[in-house]
Amino acid sequence: MRLVLIALVCNFLSINQLAYCMNDKSLNIFLSESDKPPYHIHTPGNILANVNLLVLGQLIRSEDGFEIQPDILKKFSYDFDSDTYLLELKDNLYFHNGRKATSKDLEFTLVRGFYSSDKSFFHTYLGNILGVRDISKGDRFKSGAIEGIEVVDEYKLRVKLVGPNPSFFHSLTAPYFSLVPMEELEDDYLTWKSHPVGVGPYKIKTPFDGEKTILERASNDAKFKKVVLFSTKKAKTDFDISLVSISNTETFYSQLPVCVRLIEFSNKHPLGVSKKFKKLIKVLMDEIEFKNDFKLSKRTYDILPSHFWGRIDTKDFNLDIKKTIKDLNLKEIDVIVYSGKTLNEKHRVYTEKIEKIFLKYGLKINFIPNSEKFVTDDTASKYPLRFQGIISDYVDPLIMFSAYRKIGHNINYSPLSDNIDKYEELYLNAENSKTFDDRLKSVKELNKFSKDNVIHVPIAEEKMTYFINTNKIKSLGKQINPLTINIDNIELK
Repeated sequence: MRLVLIALVCNFLSINQLAYCMNDKSLNIFLSESDKPPYHIHTPGNILANVNLLVLGQLIRSEDGFEIQPDILKKFSYDFDSDTYLLELKDNLYFHNGRKATSKDLEFTLVRGFYSSDKSFFHTYLGNILGVRDISKGDRFKSGAIEGIEVVDEYKLRVKLVGPNPSFFHSLTAPYFSLVPMEELEDDYLTWKSHPVGVGPYKIKTPFDGEKTILERASNDAKFKKVVLFSTKKAKTDFDISLVSISNTETFYSQLPVCVRLIEFSNKHPLGVSKKFKKLIKVLMDEIEFKNDFKLSKRTYDILPSHFWGRIDTKDFNLDIKKTIKDLNLKEIDVIVYSGKTLNEKHRVYTEKIEKIFLKYGLKINFIPNSEKFVTDDTASKYPLRFQGIISDYVDPLIMFSAYRKIGHNINYSPLSDNIDKYEELYLNAENSKTFDDRLKSVKELNKFSKDNVIHVPIAEEKMTYFINTNKIKSLGKQINPLTINIDNIELK
């Protein structure tokens, strides 16, 4: 009788409502071992991106071939006459707290990170919005205060940049820059008072309780009624998808690399600023090899992913390794690894190779787990090296260099004081190039400068891996961005 009633009720619903009626399935996702909420400001990028995608959504979405389409936005365009970018929100958007979203929310969303004393990715991706560099420490957000942003009407926003940026719209595909309500954030405009609130397909039903975060469907288009994000393996449940390796799962590899793994040098540590030490690390890292059939990573000597223009041949240094080690009086080196509490299997793929090379020359290297996405001055002063992965940008190669600028989020690993002005000059030359040929030339010059001065040592291009419970998941379906999973494209058994 109950099935008959369901059928009768669903018979009068639209296709979307019918899907909602019939699909009451849940999805269990294991993120990683952590005692912090998965939406904490310093959560690893892949975890935060997936949470933001579910809860905040995307202003603009990526499709095949790096094509982009409006998502939360109704439309976007470039006005050649005024040299401005036009953004228009849909007129029926409501935050999960029930308030209607307007263009002033979009204005706040684009600039909120510039008002915070904490480091963020806003300077890296949106730092060329005209006027944001005039924001002073202690300033509070006020609509209309930024020279390069004009609120046209309730839903439209006009944005002007200090110079051309072909990747501006592509930057807005990152859920990190999606629509947020100011009243749900602390005074730093980056930290949630309780939990994320957005206009995405899922909303948070139960904030992080030390073990899990529970999301529920917020849109009729959302595929799952409930999504549970676990932060510990101790939970007594079967995981459907995991972001880290677990038993009895099948591994899925993204088509494109998600990051470039590299070694960075602290400019707050005596060894990290030693040019001889930097060259030594570069020469030692050159000995790392990967098998041709290795699925996770492939060897690289360039910070730019292999599909990018602007790559150049690496520079070889003539260095007597044993003599240099003796001159520097090296016996043991500490390296922090952005990994959370412990190193996972991915990290050990690299650390084991590096350990063997250092041992070959009588050196001991200690890899120390670290959970600071943006390393503090104190930590940078204690450890000369950092091993991490920089998320690959797929449109603008300049993004891969921007973290090391004066205004970048990776300032403790930026060029030394005698090189930072030249690095900034080369970056701005590339950013302000009017033609593709000029931009290509400028990017190559910046890349060459980075390699000649050993600002960092790239090791590998790494793919994203997901681990799937094949008892429930037939396929992940079509996945465009290697950093995030579009769970609504998952095919269930």
